[in-house]
Amino acid sequence: MSYFICRRAFRDAEGPVPVGSVVDPTGIKRFRFRLQEKHIVEVTEQNFEQYATLFEQRYGVTIPKLDEVPSKESDEEKELLAKRVEELGLDLPEDLTFEQVQAAVAEAEEKDKAEAEEKAKEATPVAKDTAKAKVTENNK
Repeated sequence: MSYFICRRAFRDAEGPVPVGSVVDPTGIKRFRFRLQEKHIVEVTEQNFEQYATLFEQRYGVTIPKLDEVPSKESDEEKELLAKRVEELGLDLPEDLTFEQVQAAVAEAEEKDKAEAEEKAKEATPVAKDTAKAKVTENNK
């Protein structure tokens, strides 16, 4: 398990990112550049002690332990996912993880999309026949 933490403060599209804050790679513009330039560092089990000491001594910031990192899913995402489950009419068990629920919703959406495409294929010939009939009626 690992997470990314800001080592050098910078300004992002959403505002300033302070030193010692845990960042989400998908939420940072030009993430790879910042990682390459060491503005952001990846904290793993192997280098946790090294970075914990560095941040404590240099910046006076205590970084969270690997098991204390806030989860990636926010309350907003959970609410949107719950709403989508309701809309799809899925009956899912309560003990599923966030990722399992996301996978179930994606699968249900694919199934709905495939059904809609099949219905559209069936409806298309009827529409063409109707259009042809109207054209021949207008030509008479």
